[in-house]
Amino acid sequence: MKRIFLILILLLSILSCFGQYGDQDEEMKVGLIKYERMPQYPGGETELYKFINKNFVYPQSAIDDGVEGMVRIRFLIREDGTPDSIFVVKGIHSECDSIALSIVKMIPKWEVGGNFSDKNSESEDIWFTLSIRFDQTNWIIRNEGICKTPDRMPSFPGGEEEMYKYFREKTKPKPPCPTCTMGYLPQGRVTVRFIVTRTGKIRDVKIIKGLDQASDKIAFRAVKDMPDWTPAQHNGKDVNTYYTLPVIFRLY
Repeated sequence: MKRIFLILILLLSILSCFGQYGDQDEEMKVGLIKYERMPQYPGGETELYKFINKNFVYPQSAIDDGVEGMVRIRFLIREDGTPDSIFVVKGIHSECDSIALSIVKMIPKWEVGGNFSDKNSESEDIWFTLSIRFDQTNWIIRNEGICKTPDRMPSFPGGEEEMYKYFREKTKPKPPCPTCTMGYLPQGRVTVRFIVTRTGKIRDVKIIKGLDQASDKIAFRAVKDMPDWTPAQHNGKDVNTYYTLPVIFRLY
């Protein structure tokens, strides 16, 4: 019996799917295959999205380690719609892999598909690859929340003076100067906003007001590469919060 490989990319929403002939151990690239009806999760893509979100958990160890990315899980939809032969194709962290694997193992039977008008047609096993994204920024905003008025604001390790030293070094012109055009060195500020998580990690870096493309890029990278901060506190607990920072470009 033929087995059909179907790749389904899910970035916490379904983007695309396609099928190809092949075997579990030997994939043969022979082009796309069209079916009158593809197998689908009961209720369609929206319900699959809800199912994954309902059972999704971001492991604390992965948050502490700053782990993000997509875990790819492959599984077989049997002729009766039962998910089977579930395994990790590409992992990012042992606990993230385990969470993604457990979600797929809980998936109920799918609605079968095929070419039903063909008198000689028969149900076929279909392979799926499901990619589940672990995105800390989305997780923080949707599940933990952002404290807008903390009792104590977050701080750069060593305080403001160390932060100024850090940015002076990061923004100092170095040959070849990436911000120089025809001998001109831009001076001014790039305003950057980011989240300092309750574990001190820097997330969701955004340019609020730029200077020029090269300077904006330097400021973005400098903020993104900052060491862990001392997190904000509210009611005696570490919390997630936004922080807005001007990155100054000047001749020293």
